[in-house]
Amino acid sequence: MILSKLIIVYTTLVTSPKAEVYFIQDSVTKMVKIGKTGINNSPERLKQLQTGNPSQLVLVKTIPTHQGFKLEKVLHKKHVANHYRGEWFREAVLAK
Repeated sequence: MILSKLIIVYTTLVTSPKAEVYFIQDSVTKMVKIGKTGINNSPERLKQLQTGNPSQLVLVKTIPTHQGFKLEKVLHKKHVANHYRGEWFREAVLAK
């Protein structure tokens, strides 16, 4: 019984994503920020970004992952043609 509980806990720890990549869109410019944060932390990240932005920001999508840095880097490279500045990209990234 104890062993089976330990196996379940271990499996959960190993297989549960630790990070997520998020897509947050500016409602006026339609620019999209592709960033990373801790798992289930995207709503908090949205609040942080909203503080310094006069336009409404919308959390469009999140992707749970074990490798937040790697996935974010891959997505930035994939969408380099739509890069605007920093981690912000033109709206076209949402269509791909």
